[in-house]
Formats: sequence, C-alpha cells, structure tokens
Amino acid sequence: MKGLETRSPAVEELAQPAAPAGAAPGALASPALSLRAVLRSLRPKQWAKNVLVVAAPGAAGVLSQGHIVAKVALAFVAFCLVSSATYLLNDVRDLESDRLHPTKRHRPIAAGSVSVPLALALGIVLAAAGVAVGALVRPTFLIVLGTRSGSRT
Repeated sequence: MKGLETRSPAVEELAQPAAPAGAAPGALASPALSLRAVLRSLRPKQWAKNVLVVAAPGAAGVLSQGHIVAKVALAFVAFCLVSSATYLLNDVRDLESDRLHPTKRHRPIAAGSVSVPLALALGIVLAAAGVAVGALVRPTFLIVLGTRSGSRT
C-alpha cells in the first residue's frame, strides 16, 4: 500500500535515539545503548515493591485458586506499567533540576540518553496500558492503582 512506507516527522523524531550527553551535535546513540537507557528509565528494580500485591491474598490463603493468581498477576503487571510511566513522566517534569543534581543527572532522561519526546510518548502508552490491565482486575482496582501511582517520586 502506498503511503504506509513513510513515517511522519513526529514518528521519525521519536524513533531517533538521543545522543549521549556531551556527544557531538547530530550524533546518535547506538540502538543497543538506547534500548538499555530506555529500560533503565523504566526503573525495573523498583518493580520488586509491587510484589506486595501478593500479601493480602497470601495471608487469606487463596493463592491456590487459579482465578485469584491470575488477578494478582494482572495487578502486579498493572502496577509495574503505571509505576514506570510515572517515573518517565516525573523525570521529564524534573528534567532541569535532575540535570543539576549530583546523582540524578545520570538518569537516562537527564543525561540525554533518552529523548524527552520518547519518554513522554512511552510514559503515556505505559500509563494507558497499565489502566487497561488494571481494569481487567476489577474496575475499583483503578482507584488503588491511581492512588499508588501518584505517590511515586
């Protein structure tokens, strides 16, 4: 189909990896470096906190029930998606102050390893995906998900 081969300028900009801080103007990061930087910006080490969704069903002794395990797994995934989205959007919001901070300046967005447009787009996509997955747990779970994601910094 004609026209499907081309991308819009906005998509092209999002697809371009950001150059590392201090790189020459116009330089691009390698795809492997960019993927690693994007993954770091999602802060997967923080996902371990989301295992706490197992606590209540575990204490109630219902983790042997398949449908409960499925709901707990969905809740975990929803928390991970929304927390990563929150980290991305927060890092964009705090970009200037993070660049001046002695340790936060090394975060991928502050360091320029992940572009702001990519971080914004990915943050929005992850937040929407997290809400969609959260709705599969049960609609009222979205209240818990929204409350918990708002507490991240």
